[in-house]
Amino acid sequence: LFGIWETDEDGKCTYVNRTYERIVGMSKEDLRGWNWLNIIHTDDRAKLATEWEQTLKQEREWYTEFRIVRPDDTIIPVISVGHPLHSKDGKLKGYVGQLVVKSESDDVFFSLSL
Repeated sequence: LFGIWETDEDGKCTYVNRTYERIVGMSKEDLRGWNWLNIIHTDDRAKLATEWEQTLKQEREWYTEFRIVRPDDTIIPVISVGHPLHSKDGKLKGYVGQLVVKSESDDVFFSLSL
């Protein structure tokens, strides 16, 4: 299982699917705009925000590993990948991507029992 996310051209979250909501323990309404940064572990947040800003400026593929903190304070290691979406005239429309939970013990992807 993996969560699906979408952003607008400014990098603000516009959509997450139900699986994403279940992984992070928050609703899509709570994650809209820049609120998705609130789930990032504080030790990872500044680096991830800088990487995301550079990704948007360069309109390139996104790949990063970080930790999320659920509302119950459970820390979950994840990998996020994203692909830029362009209009027919080449203008950036946003990103679409996946959030995958990662095993800490052996660096292998796994699914949460949802």
